Amino acid sequence: MSQNTRKFLDLRNITESGKYSDLTLICQGKQFRVHKAVICSQSPVLAAACDGNFQEALSGTIDVTQFDTSTVDCMIQFLYAGEYDCSRAAERTCPADGTMDEDLAQAISGSTMAVMLLPHIHVAAIADYYNVSALKENVNERIAQIFGSHWSSKGFAALVALILRSTTDHGVRETICRAILDHLDELVKDEDIFQVVDMRLAVALLHGLQRNLKCEKESRARVSRTLNTVIDEKGRLECPSCHQWFNL
Repeated sequence: MSQNTRKFLDLRNITESGKYSDLTLICQGKQFRVHKAVICSQSPVLAAACDGNFQEALSGTIDVTQFDTSTVDCMIQFLYAGEYDCSRAAERTCPADGTMDEDLAQAISGSTMAVMLLPHIHVAAIADYYNVSALKENVNERIAQIFGSHWSSKGFAALVALILRSTTDHGVRETICRAILDHLDELVKDEDIFQVVDMRLAVALLHGLQRNLKCEKESRARVSRTLNTVIDEKGRLECPSCHQWFNL
C-alpha cells in the first residue's frame, strides 16, 4: 500500500467518525461532519461560503438543498479519498425532491446504461455546482466509460437533456458530443436527440464532424499513397493498372 493510499484511508476514517470536524453539511436532515481544510481547499464555492460574512461561516453549517444525500455522500467520498462509490445510489433515479419527470422515467425504463449513468449525472451536477475540478474530470471519465461499455440509444436523448440541465461543464459536453458522433448513424434516426441539443452542443458537434472529415480525408490520402492509386470523394478506389473505379 502506497503512502498516498494510506493518507486517503486515514482521511476517510476521519470523515466517517466526524472527529475534529469544524463544518457540517446538512442535506435532507442528514448531517455530514467535515473538515474545512479538506473540502474548502478543493471547492472554491465552499471556501467562499466559509470565508465570507455569510450565515454559513457564522453557524458552521451549510444547508444543501439542491441535491440528495447519496449525491452529497459521493462528493464527500471523493474529497476525502480521491474516488467515490455510487453503488448505494445505483437504484436511485429521482432528484432531491423525490420526484421524477414522467417522460424521463418512461424514456429510460429498461435501459441498463441509463440506470448506471443517473447517479454519475447527479455527481457531475454537484461537482459543477461546487466547482470541484478533480471530481468533474473523474465523473466525466466514468460517464465516457459507461457510454463505451453499455451503449444503448434507448433513453439517450432524455439523458442528454438531463445532463444539459444539470451541468454546464465543458468536459461532459465533449463526452456527449463524442458519443453522438460515435453512434451518429443510429441516432440520426431519433428525432428526439435533435430537440434536446442546445446551441453550444450543436457547435461542438459541427466541430467534431469537421475533425472527423479531416481525419477521413487524411486516411484516404495515406491509403492512396500506400497503394499508389487514387480514392475519390465518393470513397471509390481507382485501379492503377486498368484505371477502373471500385467501391470501398
